Amino acid sequence: MKAADLMHPADADIHVDHNLCEAQARFDASGRNRILVLDADEVVGTLHRADLPSDREAWDRLTVHDIMTASPLPTCGAEETAQKVRALLDEHPFVLVLDEEREIVGIVERGSDTLEPSLGAEATPEETADPTGGRATLDGEGKLHVYSDKPHVRRLREPR
Repeated sequence: MKAADLMHPADADIHVDHNLCEAQARFDASGRNRILVLDADEVVGTLHRADLPSDREAWDRLTVHDIMTASPLPTCGAEETAQKVRALLDEHPFVLVLDEEREIVGIVERGSDTLEPSLGAEATPEETADPTGGRATLDGEGKLHVYSDKPHVRRLREPR
């Protein structure tokens, strides 16, 4: 099994400057517990539903940037082995799955149902197929203009 077999589409996102009321709306609309945080088409972090403060009065004045998990984010290639993904999940609550251009094609989260088939019986193609082809989409008000086909993670500069 590979990372591409374990991931679900990273199909929910929000702009770094949106307030937390918009974040809650994105969580509700997507049904996801973790959404990507974008600045233009670059992923700069993630936001988990549990990160939202219980004090709803703060939601109008705080932005996603104030409470998100920021870069660097744990990543692996779509062809990475399930064992490598599990090792990353031992250290992080999630792993972003990238293609060769460092564009995000999915996400694997600790405790995800997609990990279960890999622990015993092999998953069927219907259980692991990505119906969106890895492209994130978002409908509704506040739709963010995306400049590339998929959000991406910035390449780290090579040490000199």
